Amino acid sequence: MNKYILISLALISILFSCTNTESNPIEAKEYWVIDQKGVGVVQIGKSISLLEQEVKVHFETKEHKGALGFDIIDGEDVLVKVSAVQEIAEITEIYSDKFSTIKGVRVGMTIEEIEKIYPDFAPQMDPHNGRVYFQPKDLQSKVSRFTVYFIQQDDSPVWPFKKTADGDSFLFEPNGEIDKKSVIETMIIEAKRKDDYSH
Repeated sequence: MNKYILISLALISILFSCTNTESNPIEAKEYWVIDQKGVGVVQIGKSISLLEQEVKVHFETKEHKGALGFDIIDGEDVLVKVSAVQEIAEITEIYSDKFSTIKGVRVGMTIEEIEKIYPDFAPQMDPHNGRVYFQPKDLQSKVSRFTVYFIQQDDSPVWPFKKTADGDSFLFEPNGEIDKKSVIETMIIEAKRKDDYSH
């Protein structure tokens, strides 16, 4: 008799677990995987109206003020920003460490940790704003660009730089070394323009 009671309790536990996964997005792992085109159901190229319907089933959302798109939020924390052009999602910005690529790359990871996953890690600096970034080859596609941006936690530069004479752009200091304690600030997936498709 006790055997049947235990089996019944186990089945109820499994059923509750499955039900809880559906109602609690934290447990719904398929909604937290980052790939070349977005995160979970939030994929660039989808219509913004369809995305909002799909996302609201699992997450709280907040519409952008004065712009087409929405934020995926958890309480007051912004997890993801979705921006659209002509009703089509074109940019997804990931700000939360709840999301991860298949290889385990996530917001908050240090450059040291990235180098273990990508031995060929080759950071670059945006000459217009001085931001240091990395574009993993396995996360690029013909229609999208995937970029990982870094930040130093104490507000010092990730890679020492100097401004150009006109003060409008930035250059690496030739002898400067990147701070490997710097962490991923955000990951951005954006649709390529037609003239970028060959890159």
